[in-house]
Amino acid sequence: MFSIDAFTIIVCSAIIVAFILAWRYVSKTNEENVDERRKWLDQLPSIISTLGVLGTFLGITKGLLFFDTTDLDNSIPLLLDGLKTAFFTSLLGMAGSLILNRAITLKLKNVNAGGDSLGAIASAISYQSNNLQGVMDNVSSSVETISVYANQMKDDIEEMKARIDEMDSLSLEIEQLRAVFLTATASLAAIDNSVNELNDKLHESKNEHHKVIIKNDYEEA
Repeated sequence: MFSIDAFTIIVCSAIIVAFILAWRYVSKTNEENVDERRKWLDQLPSIISTLGVLGTFLGITKGLLFFDTTDLDNSIPLLLDGLKTAFFTSLLGMAGSLILNRAITLKLKNVNAGGDSLGAIASAISYQSNNLQGVMDNVSSSVETISVYANQMKDDIEEMKARIDEMDSLSLEIEQLRAVFLTATASLAAIDNSVNELNDKLHESKNEHHKVIIKNDYEEA
């Protein structure tokens, strides 16, 4: 059954709120304030995509923070919740950045429609290219980070498998030691019985020898 934990909802909600605020900022841009807002307009798509990357890091960190190789049954659900956070926030960050990038390009094109058309088009193309490059850089960084964590998880799983193999080998050695112990215990019990029987026979021999001595003394008397 599909489910999202509270941490994922909070992080995704933060990205959505940031996107809405950025959208309102873009929608209120006009010919009078476009120059003073251009700096923020250039940065808004990158900010949204960066928030998505930050959510990715938080999700992966959350999943690995409580991952215990000795308790897979409880650790795997926590790891999957962290990966949900990572992928959902990455998706929201990239989608929000692309949408804002397109909206800002159209806004700048409309604002500059009364001026030099070729200059406005060139500016819009340059702006879109720069922001798209920033988005792709962020995506590439996210993929590399996920790859690093995935390799780390692979190493942890291999180490856990080696420990399980060692435990199986140790269990086999314990069974062998147990068999040797049982055999030794049985041997000691047999030796103990033999010693007891030997003591009984020695005691009987002493008694018989003592009776013979007494009988001989009596006959001589």
